[in-house]
Amino acid sequence: MDKRKEYIEYIKGQIEYFDQKSIKEKRRYYLFSIIALVSNAVIPILSTFSSMPSPYKQIVAILSTIAAIANGLVLITNSGKNWKHYRDCFTDLSAVTRAYMAGAADFGGKDEEEAFALYAEKCEAVLKNDRENWEIGSAKAGKP
Repeated sequence: MDKRKEYIEYIKGQIEYFDQKSIKEKRRYYLFSIIALVSNAVIPILSTFSSMPSPYKQIVAILSTIAAIANGLVLITNSGKNWKHYRDCFTDLSAVTRAYMAGAADFGGKDEEEAFALYAEKCEAVLKNDRENWEIGSAKAGKP
């Protein structure tokens, strides 16, 4: 396999990686958000019973705890932000790859060597941005 095909396969792997990561983060975000939403919505309903028997009070306490944990997990995991970031990387790499393959946009009218160099440059810019965002996020979170 020549170096161009090898690089394109590498980028296709990165596209798949970002797609899978964005799907995972989206699911996590929706799961925690829905749990928090439902828990927070049910608590006032159960609290309206003036003479709540003991089981209802316990249910309200449990739901309050679940809502707090779910809201905390949304914040701690940054799943909403991560979902958007991974989706953006996926979209950017996919768009550059499609344009390169079609000889469209910035790639039109260039010889193969020049077009491939531009393709690699654009892909590397997306990947560099991903690494920089990860480093900034890790530093803010105090992770090594």
